[in-house]
Amino acid sequence: MLGHVRDRVHLAALIADADAVISPGRRETFGLAALEALASGTPLVAVDEGALSELVVPGAGVTCRLDADSFADGLSRILGGDRRAQRVAARARAGQYQWNRSGRALLERYETLVGRRRLSA
Repeated sequence: MLGHVRDRVHLAALIADADAVISPGRRETFGLAALEALASGTPLVAVDEGALSELVVPGAGVTCRLDADSFADGLSRILGGDRRAQRVAARARAGQYQWNRSGRALLERYETLVGRRRLSA
């Protein structure tokens, strides 16, 4: 365990050199750390519920139930896969999340929710 890594360049290198990133959290709201891993070409093993389950696509990672056996199986699938293809798929998936598009979609969602509240009030 490394603890907090302050140097961004070193952190980016660590993520890019990893065989996989494991994200076992159920309550991830957006998944910035997971998205950074994908952008680094590192496949993701994530819980099959919540925001990250929408982020992971075949080839870029796997989702699994939140238990040790499922995560071990997911990690085995990543480690047994085609590393080059995983890197390409992970980067391609991350490329679909551009800040201007993500920000616009978030604002549109908020406007929809606020509009619904005004109509019902």
